[in-house]
Amino acid sequence: MGKITPSILILLMSEVLLILLFPWSLIFEPTLAAGGDTPSHFIAAVAMSRSPLALFSPVTWIHGAFAGYPLFLHYFPLPFALMALISKAVSLLVAFKLVTLLAIIPLPAAVFLCLRRLGYRQNIPAIGALLSLPFLLMTEDSMWGGNIFSTLAGEFAFGISFIVYIIFTGKLYADISGKGKCSPGSSVIEALIALSHGYPLLQSIMGSSYFILWGRNLRSILQLHSAAAGFAAFWLLPLLWRISWNTPASYSWHFKNWAEIAPPVLWPSFAGSLLLGCLCLRDLFGQGRKLSFVFKESIECPELYLLWQLGVALLGFSLAPLLGLIDIRFLPFAQIMLVLLGAVGWGRLLSRLPHPNLWLAGFCAGVVALALSKAAVVDSWIQWNYSGMQSKPLWNSYRLVNDYLSGDENSPRVVFERNNITNQTGSPLAFQLLPYYSGRSTLEGLYMESGLNAPFVFYIQSELTQTPSTPFPLYNYSRPDPGRAAAHMRLFNVSQVIAVSDDIANALDSSPDYELGMVVPPYGIYRLRNCGDSYVEPLKFRPLRMASRNWKERQFDWFRKSSLRVPLVVAFKDTHGDFWKDLQPYDGDPEHIPEVPIEDKEQIQAHAFLGYGKIAIDTSQPGHPLWIKVSYHPDWRITEGAGELYLASPAFMLLVPRTSRVVLTFDAGAGIYLWGKVVFFLTILVFIAKTLFLDRSGWARASGAHRARQSPKRIRMNAGFFVAFALMTAIILGSI
Repeated sequence: MGKITPSILILLMSEVLLILLFPWSLIFEPTLAAGGDTPSHFIAAVAMSRSPLALFSPVTWIHGAFAGYPLFLHYFPLPFALMALISKAVSLLVAFKLVTLLAIIPLPAAVFLCLRRLGYRQNIPAIGALLSLPFLLMTEDSMWGGNIFSTLAGEFAFGISFIVYIIFTGKLYADISGKGKCSPGSSVIEALIALSHGYPLLQSIMGSSYFILWGRNLRSILQLHSAAAGFAAFWLLPLLWRISWNTPASYSWHFKNWAEIAPPVLWPSFAGSLLLGCLCLRDLFGQGRKLSFVFKESIECPELYLLWQLGVALLGFSLAPLLGLIDIRFLPFAQIMLVLLGAVGWGRLLSRLPHPNLWLAGFCAGVVALALSKAAVVDSWIQWNYSGMQSKPLWNSYRLVNDYLSGDENSPRVVFERNNITNQTGSPLAFQLLPYYSGRSTLEGLYMESGLNAPFVFYIQSELTQTPSTPFPLYNYSRPDPGRAAAHMRLFNVSQVIAVSDDIANALDSSPDYELGMVVPPYGIYRLRNCGDSYVEPLKFRPLRMASRNWKERQFDWFRKSSLRVPLVVAFKDTHGDFWKDLQPYDGDPEHIPEVPIEDKEQIQAHAFLGYGKIAIDTSQPGHPLWIKVSYHPDWRITEGAGELYLASPAFMLLVPRTSRVVLTFDAGAGIYLWGKVVFFLTILVFIAKTLFLDRSGWARASGAHRARQSPKRIRMNAGFFVAFALMTAIILGSI
């Protein structure tokens, strides 16, 4: 039996400390994890669990927020596919909790493996695993990603991708430095990064540029990324093809002090990085080497590789606002690179001291003590999250509100006041779960980039709260204004408002647009007077035509300043149909839009039924334009009946029906979605062929005589190929 080395012992100790940090009895209770954005993600887990093959065809239409949006078109499906898979053995609620832990517990092992792949031996990988504990337990940020606080706040998808990125970083270096080319396994790992979160993918792509700095390995790196794109094509191609239909949310973080970037708990890692710098300078110039040595040998220098990754992260942080990205998402990569460099520095220093194992033991004790100094605060968050929403002080009130509002996706929508009092239910965003607990749709959801109507939704939010979230810096917001909010909510087919604070409740009480329906302290549920109950409205006035240039900004002005009675139809260059051609052009003045009545002989009856990825519309007057209060998307198709479909204010659909019944279907199985599956399928075939044929010595040189004398081994391998082929065919066909 092999002896357990100090390195393995330190790694095991790091993992055990993390495992003991979590209350496993609470994790295996069937309650919904609380904390920040975390519970709002459960909607995605429920959607993914509807089909065993949902990962390979993940995009689906959700009516429950933002007036409808395509779930998983602009967000990452892999963590939720893992939840769906694990839920075959335990409840989905428990599977949800377990997958969030995948963003935390494997990090020391990932760091250990990365450093081993970078060529470090002795105790350096173990020191890296140990130094990852202070990184995980730092409490200075809860939004950047990578640490426990961020994961508990809902950034578990980032955390999972972050860990896979660390593994990828080491494997890519081992492939290039050892074999001179990238293995297919590296492409698979990069595809897993892409399917889990976008920022680690950007970091991995930019970081791989290290290997082409001197004109070498360009072909290998291009093959790496091309194959990774192929493995993720079933999701990645639709994302890229429809990227213009998302709502970018860039943000520049404002730091209060330097401790946010370099918290004291990470100082040992930073000190180790400085030590490494000093040792490298000494080794570089101590033997009469010139500076040109760095440029000749840097491909095989893991320290420079890690420094390059650090520089790429800082570059990403600097350029993020210009690229419409969130800058702080790049800082965890810089911090973890300093952890890796710090491990190398401390490992080299300790190995040069007398009695290195004794010094190593003391160093480990100090790092563990430093990490555990944060454990009490982190433990309180862990207990809060994993005890579940059902244990929170306001759970009973929250449940009663949901029971009172009970309905389905065809019921009018519900709006809630955003207020931190609701955090006593387990999350300030708890009412984003109205579609799950009450069956009713709301306006505000979690995946705001996916919602074409998101800017309008958050503007309504600002009209009904003292503390708006204002997530889109490029758009304006309002002060509390219940009167104007009433007009906006009628447009969105909202019938009820959940008020929390006394200020908003008093404003609603004094407004003629609202009436109090029920009080469940601290919540008051108000009904909006003169609201409709249908998701389709026959137009009273002729719409105007507007060009597609800057249509989002112009529609936002229309939403803020117009009467909301005359929609603007967006005309793209490839717009089909004839209705839009006869419309009067919009002059850009939302406050003076002409209201030209549409003459009809009789009152028009129209009804819409919202189903899973479908909308069925019945009308008594074909030819009369209908305003459908569901978000537009180019993948809506008319699958029954006939008509013309347009993008209209604010980001709804305008249907000109040619038949009395028209059915719209969100089509995520054809077009670019089908091409994505085809590319994925072809990539798998190439991978299997390369694995089973091209990499087998002698196969490519097989002669006719050899084929005639085919060995049983060859037959078994061919059988394996066809089994894999049949399996992948079943997966692809089942997901289309």
